[in-house]
Amino acid sequence: MNGPRGSLVIGLLFLIAGQLGFIAAALTGQPLHGLVGFVMTVFFVLAVVRVLVELFREGRAEAAAEARAERAARDRIPIAVRRQQEARRAEVPDLDPQKRRPPHS
Repeated sequence: MNGPRGSLVIGLLFLIAGQLGFIAAALTGQPLHGLVGFVMTVFFVLAVVRVLVELFREGRAEAAAEARAERAARDRIPIAVRRQQEARRAEVPDLDPQKRRPPHS
């Protein structure tokens, strides 16, 4: 199993192994079992952090791809058409009353 789901399954197996190590340390009094439990728990945490970082990067990559596609679409518009669009935007009056100037008397 590849991807985030597989990493979480492996992380869960590490957590189970870690808990079994802690139980074995408590039952036998052997510190090595406790150390193995601690290491497996750390591996679990690292696996979960890896998945979270992977999902975060994937989300950022999607946003960056959308921005690139938007820029590419904007760049494909001929310059004359783009200038006409900008001129139309400049002609539209601003309807915000705070930005209106009072009429000259």
